[in-house]
Amino acid sequence: MSVARTATVNAIKKNSPLMFLFAAAGILVLAVLAWQWASKRATHAESLTPVTIGIQDNIFSALVLIAKDKDYFADSGLDVSLKKYPTGKIALDELFQRNVQIATASGPAIVAASFERRDFAIFCTIGYSDRAFTIVARKDHGIHKPSDLRGKKIATLQYSSSHFFLDYFLRSHGVKTSQVKHIFADPDAMVQDLVDGTVDAISMRSPYANRAAAQLGNLAITFRDPSIYRHYFNLIALKSYIKTRRDVPERIISALQEAEKLVMTDKSSAIATVIAELGADRADEIRSDWPNYHLRLSLSQSLLVNLDSEVQWYRDQRPDLTGTNPNYLDYIYLEAMQDAAPSALTILR
Repeated sequence: MSVARTATVNAIKKNSPLMFLFAAAGILVLAVLAWQWASKRATHAESLTPVTIGIQDNIFSALVLIAKDKDYFADSGLDVSLKKYPTGKIALDELFQRNVQIATASGPAIVAASFERRDFAIFCTIGYSDRAFTIVARKDHGIHKPSDLRGKKIATLQYSSSHFFLDYFLRSHGVKTSQVKHIFADPDAMVQDLVDGTVDAISMRSPYANRAAAQLGNLAITFRDPSIYRHYFNLIALKSYIKTRRDVPERIISALQEAEKLVMTDKSSAIATVIAELGADRADEIRSDWPNYHLRLSLSQSLLVNLDSEVQWYRDQRPDLTGTNPNYLDYIYLEAMQDAAPSALTILR
């Protein structure tokens, strides 16, 4: 053995107890740091406020889905659970049954509920679309242009935004609503009815309109009109919940602002997140529909104007209703937006 090698071996033997102590100390430090990190994480998780949000399972809920996936809610001090529903009306009903603390819903569902109760409030709009709804019709039933819908059976969801859009679309093309046969059904059933040919057309949003058109193939013709209806989608809570947890709406809005930034700066990541949350089988639908949705936070005067127009339409559907129209300022909670996103608040008081 060479002199140099012998010296090296001897040095290692001489210092091995010290090296062992250094290694053991290092492992101990790492273990303590890991314990502290896990402890802080557990303490943080325990300190989060639990909130269940009922959402509609389409792109309109994108900001909520992104905020959940990216931990923006957790960063705002909230432990959010999501429940997905086929319609905003169902989500709103779940709110009234206290199965969720927050619900997503649009105008007609809000209007219908406002004739029954005054114990809820909108605290944020999470997006809008001028092209959310589509009429899908069968060409082999003689429908090639909007006026051909006269005399046809058209399925939609009663008292919903798709119902509202249908009636205004017909009127704008010279067809009286009394000149068509409204068939009211749940979304899955109306798609099947159209495919089976028991109805001539449906008025619906994605994913149902997309599915119907895909299943009909070359037999389908679709109608849209972005000039008819700006569809606002909103976050709603019971007033009693807001009264006891005033911090929650503000925290939700703060988290959604981060999701909004992602949508604006990294669209690909935002779309990928929504696809992951709603299902890879809907990837093509989500990518093609994405440009039709404006995913921005607001609480605007235009929302109130829409509610006023929707309430008049709802009265036409419900001649049994008596009394004056609700004042929708009574159904708006402004303070959360004032504190968290004042520039997005444009309601006049």
